[in-house]
Amino acid sequence: MSEENNSKPLFYIVQPKITEPKKPEMQEIYRTKTKKNKEKDHDQAPEDSLTTETENEEERVIKEAKEAKFDQIKREFGVYDALGEIETELNSIQKIKNELHEPGGSVRVISDVNQENQENQVKEQKKDSPEVEKMRRVLTGLIRQDPKPFCEASIGGQTVRFQVIGKRNDMIKIKVGSHTQSISIHELSDLTILNSMEE
Repeated sequence: MSEENNSKPLFYIVQPKITEPKKPEMQEIYRTKTKKNKEKDHDQAPEDSLTTETENEEERVIKEAKEAKFDQIKREFGVYDALGEIETELNSIQKIKNELHEPGGSVRVISDVNQENQENQVKEQKKDSPEVEKMRRVLTGLIRQDPKPFCEASIGGQTVRFQVIGKRNDMIKIKVGSHTQSISIHELSDLTILNSMEE
Protein backbone atom coordinates (compact mmCIF):
# COMPACT_ATOMS: atom_id res chain seq x y z
CA MET A 1 0.00 0.00 0.00
CA SER A 2 2.84 2.35 0.65
CA GLU A 3 3.84 1.98 -2.95
CA GLU A 4 0.52 3.33 -4.13
CA ASN A 5 0.85 6.51 -2.08
CA ASN A 6 4.32 7.24 -3.43
CA SER A 7 3.40 6.66 -7.04
CA LYS A 8 3.65 9.51 -9.52
CA PRO A 9 0.86 10.33 -11.93
CA LEU A 10 1.22 9.12 -15.49
CA PHE A 11 -0.04 12.33 -17.11
CA TYR A 12 0.28 15.91 -16.14
CA ILE A 13 -2.42 18.24 -17.47
CA VAL A 14 -1.04 21.69 -17.99
CA GLN A 15 -3.78 24.29 -18.17
CA PRO A 16 -2.99 27.45 -20.11
CA LYS A 17 -3.33 30.68 -18.25
CA ILE A 18 -5.92 32.70 -20.09
CA THR A 19 -6.87 36.15 -19.06
CA GLU A 20 -10.57 36.82 -18.98
CA PRO A 21 -11.80 38.82 -21.94
CA LYS A 22 -13.20 42.26 -21.40
CA LYS A 23 -16.88 42.25 -20.81
CA PRO A 24 -18.84 43.95 -23.56
CA GLU A 25 -20.22 47.29 -22.69
CA MET A 26 -23.89 46.81 -22.21
CA GLN A 27 -26.59 49.38 -21.97
CA GLU A 28 -27.26 50.10 -18.34
CA ILE A 29 -30.48 52.05 -18.65
CA TYR A 30 -33.43 50.58 -20.52
CA ARG A 31 -36.36 52.69 -21.53
CA THR A 32 -39.70 51.28 -22.55
CA LYS A 33 -42.88 53.08 -23.34
CA THR A 34 -45.62 52.67 -20.81
CA LYS A 35 -49.11 54.05 -20.81
CA LYS A 36 -47.95 57.08 -18.86
CA ASN A 37 -45.11 57.69 -21.31
CA LYS A 38 -47.49 57.46 -24.26
CA GLU A 39 -49.62 60.16 -22.73
CA LYS A 40 -46.53 62.29 -22.23
CA ASP A 41 -45.50 61.90 -25.90
CA HIS A 42 -47.63 64.91 -26.73
CA ASP A 43 -45.53 67.01 -24.37
CA GLN A 44 -42.16 65.91 -25.80
CA ALA A 45 -39.13 68.05 -25.49
CA PRO A 46 -37.65 69.40 -28.75
CA GLU A 47 -34.69 67.04 -28.40
CA ASP A 48 -36.97 63.99 -28.32
CA SER A 49 -38.85 65.16 -31.40
CA LEU A 50 -35.54 65.57 -33.26
CA THR A 51 -34.46 62.03 -32.40
CA THR A 52 -37.78 60.60 -33.58
CA GLU A 53 -37.52 62.60 -36.82
CA THR A 54 -34.01 61.27 -37.46
CA GLU A 55 -35.17 57.74 -36.63
CA ASN A 56 -38.09 58.13 -39.07
CA GLU A 57 -35.71 59.46 -41.71
CA GLU A 58 -33.36 56.49 -41.19
CA GLU A 59 -36.27 54.06 -41.42
CA ARG A 60 -37.45 55.72 -44.63
CA VAL A 61 -33.95 55.51 -46.15
CA ILE A 62 -33.65 51.83 -45.18
CA LYS A 63 -37.08 51.11 -46.61
CA GLU A 64 -36.20 52.85 -49.90
CA ALA A 65 -32.94 50.88 -50.11
CA LYS A 66 -34.83 47.61 -49.60
CA GLU A 67 -37.37 48.57 -52.28
CA ALA A 68 -34.58 49.46 -54.71
CA LYS A 69 -32.86 46.12 -54.04
CA PHE A 70 -36.16 44.28 -54.51
CA ASP A 71 -36.78 46.19 -57.74
CA GLN A 72 -33.31 45.23 -59.01
CA ILE A 73 -33.94 41.55 -58.23
CA LYS A 74 -37.25 41.71 -60.11
CA ARG A 75 -35.45 43.13 -63.15
CA GLU A 76 -32.71 40.48 -63.00
CA PHE A 77 -35.19 37.61 -62.91
CA GLY A 78 -37.42 39.10 -65.62
CA VAL A 79 -40.52 39.65 -63.52
CA TYR A 80 -41.32 42.89 -65.33
CA ASP A 81 -40.89 41.20 -68.72
CA ALA A 82 -43.30 38.44 -67.71
CA LEU A 83 -45.79 40.98 -66.39
CA GLY A 84 -45.58 42.84 -69.71
CA GLU A 85 -46.26 39.65 -71.65
CA ILE A 86 -49.23 38.85 -69.41
CA GLU A 87 -50.59 42.35 -69.93
CA THR A 88 -50.35 42.05 -73.73
CA GLU A 89 -52.14 38.67 -73.56
CA LEU A 90 -54.89 40.16 -71.40
CA ASN A 91 -55.24 43.08 -73.81
CA SER A 92 -55.56 40.74 -76.78
CA ILE A 93 -58.20 38.67 -74.95
CA GLN A 94 -60.10 41.83 -74.08
CA LYS A 95 -59.88 42.93 -77.72
CA ILE A 96 -61.36 39.60 -78.86
CA LYS A 97 -64.14 39.89 -76.27
CA ASN A 98 -64.91 43.41 -77.48
CA GLU A 99 -65.05 42.23 -81.10
CA LEU A 100 -67.57 39.52 -80.17
CA HIS A 101 -69.90 42.03 -78.53
CA GLU A 102 -71.75 44.42 -80.75
CA PRO A 103 -72.08 48.07 -79.70
CA GLY A 104 -75.75 47.57 -78.73
CA GLY A 105 -74.73 45.13 -76.03
CA SER A 106 -75.90 41.99 -77.81
CA VAL A 107 -73.55 39.13 -78.58
CA ARG A 108 -72.78 38.36 -82.20
CA VAL A 109 -73.96 34.94 -83.28
CA ILE A 110 -71.13 32.62 -84.24
CA SER A 111 -73.15 29.43 -84.00
CA ASP A 112 -73.72 29.35 -87.80
CA VAL A 113 -70.16 28.09 -88.25
CA ASN A 114 -70.58 25.53 -85.45
CA GLN A 115 -73.86 24.32 -86.97
CA GLU A 116 -72.17 23.86 -90.35
CA ASN A 117 -69.39 21.83 -88.71
CA GLN A 118 -71.93 19.64 -86.90
CA GLU A 119 -73.91 19.11 -90.09
CA ASN A 120 -70.72 18.11 -91.93
CA GLN A 121 -69.87 15.62 -89.20
CA VAL A 122 -73.37 14.13 -89.33
CA LYS A 123 -73.09 13.84 -93.11
CA GLU A 124 -69.71 12.11 -92.76
CA GLN A 125 -71.20 9.67 -90.26
CA LYS A 126 -74.05 8.97 -92.65
CA LYS A 127 -71.57 8.39 -95.49
CA ASP A 128 -69.85 5.52 -93.62
CA SER A 129 -69.53 2.45 -95.75
CA PRO A 130 -71.44 -0.72 -94.91
CA GLU A 131 -68.11 -2.27 -93.86
CA VAL A 132 -67.62 0.39 -91.16
CA GLU A 133 -71.22 -0.07 -89.98
CA LYS A 134 -70.66 -3.83 -89.71
CA MET A 135 -67.42 -3.24 -87.79
CA ARG A 136 -69.31 -0.94 -85.37
CA ARG A 137 -71.83 -3.66 -84.63
CA VAL A 138 -69.10 -6.29 -84.15
CA LEU A 139 -67.10 -4.02 -81.82
CA THR A 140 -70.22 -3.21 -79.77
CA GLY A 141 -70.79 -6.97 -79.37
CA LEU A 142 -67.13 -7.48 -78.33
CA ILE A 143 -67.40 -4.80 -75.63
CA ARG A 144 -70.38 -6.58 -74.06
CA GLN A 145 -68.57 -9.95 -73.84
CA ASP A 146 -66.84 -11.00 -70.66
CA PRO A 147 -63.98 -12.01 -70.65
CA LYS A 148 -62.94 -9.82 -73.55
CA PRO A 149 -61.83 -11.87 -76.57
CA PHE A 150 -58.64 -11.08 -78.44
CA CYS A 151 -58.89 -9.53 -81.89
CA GLU A 152 -56.45 -8.95 -84.68
CA ALA A 153 -56.67 -6.08 -87.13
CA SER A 154 -54.60 -3.88 -89.32
CA ILE A 155 -54.08 -0.47 -87.70
CA GLY A 156 -52.18 2.04 -89.77
CA GLY A 157 -50.68 -0.71 -91.92
CA GLN A 158 -49.51 -2.88 -89.01
CA THR A 159 -51.20 -6.05 -87.80
CA VAL A 160 -51.94 -5.70 -84.08
CA ARG A 161 -53.43 -8.15 -81.55
CA PHE A 162 -55.62 -6.40 -78.96
CA GLN A 163 -58.72 -6.50 -76.76
CA VAL A 164 -61.57 -4.02 -77.19
CA ILE A 165 -62.27 -2.27 -73.86
CA GLY A 166 -64.72 0.49 -74.78
CA LYS A 167 -66.25 2.54 -77.58
CA ARG A 168 -67.58 6.09 -77.77
CA ASN A 169 -68.88 7.37 -81.12
CA ASP A 170 -66.06 6.68 -83.60
CA MET A 171 -63.30 6.27 -80.97
CA ILE A 172 -62.44 2.76 -79.75
CA LYS A 173 -60.40 2.09 -76.62
CA ILE A 174 -58.17 -0.97 -77.03
CA LYS A 175 -55.68 -2.80 -74.83
CA VAL A 176 -52.47 -3.89 -76.53
CA GLY A 177 -50.43 -6.00 -74.09
CA SER A 178 -50.47 -3.93 -70.89
CA HIS A 179 -50.98 -0.58 -72.64
CA THR A 180 -54.29 1.07 -73.50
CA GLN A 181 -54.85 3.50 -76.34
CA SER A 182 -57.70 5.12 -78.25
CA ILE A 183 -58.00 4.86 -82.01
CA SER A 184 -60.57 5.87 -84.59
CA ILE A 185 -62.83 3.20 -86.06
CA HIS A 186 -61.75 4.39 -89.52
CA GLU A 187 -58.14 3.31 -88.79
CA LEU A 188 -59.18 -0.33 -88.34
CA SER A 189 -59.29 -2.74 -91.24
CA ASP A 190 -59.34 -6.54 -91.62
CA LEU A 191 -60.80 -7.18 -88.14
CA THR A 192 -60.55 -10.81 -87.06
CA ILE A 193 -61.77 -12.28 -83.77
CA LEU A 194 -59.38 -14.86 -82.38
CA ASN A 195 -60.95 -17.93 -80.78
CA SER A 196 -58.18 -18.66 -78.25
CA MET A 197 -57.48 -16.49 -75.19
CA GLU A 198 -53.71 -16.41 -75.65
CA GLU A 199 -51.63 -13.30 -75.42
